[in-house]
Amino acid sequence: MLVADRLGETATFARHDIALLQTLAGHLAVALRSAWLLDRQLHDARHDALTGLPDLVGLSELAAPLLTTGVPPAVLVLTLDRAAEVNAVLGHRSGDEMLQLVARRLELALPGALVGRLGGEEFAAALAPRDGVPALQDALAAAARVEHVLDAPVQLSSASVSTTARLGVALAEPGDDLGDALRRADTARTSSDGTGAVVYTTSMDEGRAERVELLSDLRRALDTDQLMLHYQPKLDLAFGLVTGVEALVRWDHPRLGRLSPDRFVPLAESTGLVEPFTHHLLGVALRQLRAWQDGGVDVSVAVNLSARNVANPALPDLVAAALAQAGVPATRLTLELTESTVMGDHARAVPVLERLAAIGVTLSLDDFGTGYSSLSYLQRLPVRELKIDRSFVRGLEATASAEDSAVAAALIRSTTALKDALGLRIVAEGVEDADVLERVRELGCDVVQGYHVARPAAADQLDTSTTRLLTAGDAAAR
Repeated sequence: MLVADRLGETATFARHDIALLQTLAGHLAVALRSAWLLDRQLHDARHDALTGLPDLVGLSELAAPLLTTGVPPAVLVLTLDRAAEVNAVLGHRSGDEMLQLVARRLELALPGALVGRLGGEEFAAALAPRDGVPALQDALAAAARVEHVLDAPVQLSSASVSTTARLGVALAEPGDDLGDALRRADTARTSSDGTGAVVYTTSMDEGRAERVELLSDLRRALDTDQLMLHYQPKLDLAFGLVTGVEALVRWDHPRLGRLSPDRFVPLAESTGLVEPFTHHLLGVALRQLRAWQDGGVDVSVAVNLSARNVANPALPDLVAAALAQAGVPATRLTLELTESTVMGDHARAVPVLERLAAIGVTLSLDDFGTGYSSLSYLQRLPVRELKIDRSFVRGLEATASAEDSAVAAALIRSTTALKDALGLRIVAEGVEDADVLERVRELGCDVVQGYHVARPAAADQLDTSTTRLLTAGDAAAR
């Protein structure tokens, strides 16, 4: 402590007193600056630089008192689906801006909660227990508010973008640290299909290690071109020629061998991997289409879409870019989607489909007859092709009962009756023999697909008869 006593008649400070006070002020300024820098360093070490939210370390420290109250809190983990896509299409600056705006929305949606960013496009929240409100009920209500605030488009400086999130919820258990609770919530999140928060159950841990490993392998497969496409021809009954093929994904896993699509496609669709997965396969299919064109075979190729693809407003631009890069016309691309895919998020899907149709892409409704089939909704969709589900075509086989055969014939006949009124092409899937082919021809189908025509095969392994049909189909198409 320094005291300079100059009280008296004149009450003045000597020059050396002023110098001493100036020195003292300088030392105090340095000390205060150092204390501020230390606080800042401690803050930055526990907070995300982009959003200002606590990171995992900071969130864990803030949530620690909640875990010792005797009433464990609920935690919520969410992952944005399209952050990587915004980075790729609009640039990292736009991607960062989206994350910042989403962070503010989360804080508004979760007042009183501890909200943090775990990294990338992943956020988390710890919800303090409230008297008289069950923790799980409170967490699900919070998740619903999060979904609501994310439903509105995010207005960036360069564009307006939409995003969805997959949410997982878990209750902390006695003895947990925050990381334990977040791990369980993240396990639940990986089971989400994007239509609502999923609550953790112990059964979700069964097979989790295998699922995580397979997801990691799938990411690597995309990076190293392990995924391949086989193509199943579609036979035009009017010409007796193949005028198109459907691209079907295959994966020769280096350790597990050939995996059926139902082992890994749902995994991609339930995670943020579905967008790069679809874009990769679309690019492969279009490059093969271009190779066929260069070889004198001008057919169309069909690629399947998931619900997440169809709800993505950026999809038409991405498809247009892929077509331009491959150098093939949009009229030679068919995008197949199921009824449930469209109706699952009808408000988002229809504008996307209308824009795809506007650029010339053919839209095909797969598995028709198994879901929401009705004339009213077909009239609202810009589809040009209906694919009758194989379960109905199977009813025409010789082994089917008379009742099943009558039902199948009635459904197919009622479907083909729509084609003139709505300008549709009708495709029968799962045609396995010549008798069924003739039957669907009689019932008014335009195109057939199935093992009787050809099995799916790699482009360079299509049998010679199919190759001749492809070449002839080129002439018919022109």
